[in-house]
Amino acid sequence: LYRKVPRDLTEPTLSGAIVSCCTVSVALYLFAAEFLVLLSRHWESEMIIDESKTEEKLQINLDITMAAMPCELLSFDATDVMGSHEVDAHGNLFKDRLT
Repeated sequence: LYRKVPRDLTEPTLSGAIVSCCTVSVALYLFAAEFLVLLSRHWESEMIIDESKTEEKLQINLDITMAAMPCELLSFDATDVMGSHEVDAHGNLFKDRLT
């Protein structure tokens, strides 16, 4: 299946041994360095609550086209990260029928 490698290409040389040793040394160093980084993980978590605008809501602008859906069936529900859920959110919500 595989051809035999010529004998002159398989003879060990000093320069080949040096290159092989250097390559193995670099590979072991990189492995050890990455392993130490993996073991020394540092987790940092920070949460800041902005109390200056707690009553104001964030303005969201959407432009959605739904060609095969009647306007009467469409509504907009909003949920924030704190868990408050507003069903059929109102505001400047415009529904235009496509013809």
